[in-house]
Amino acid sequence: MQARAKAMYMMVLFWRRRNASAPALIASEISRILGVPVSRFMTSRTR
Repeated sequence: MQARAKAMYMMVLFWRRRNASAPALIASEISRILGVPVSRFMTSRTR
């Protein structure tokens, strides 16, 4: 039973770290999206 408890504890830690890093990952993606010129986006859509 103790091995199962340790496995659950490790899973909880993994998901907490992953969820905590999500805002930083989203912020970096938003900055990349905002870095693309608008005219380039419109040109690629019209082709």
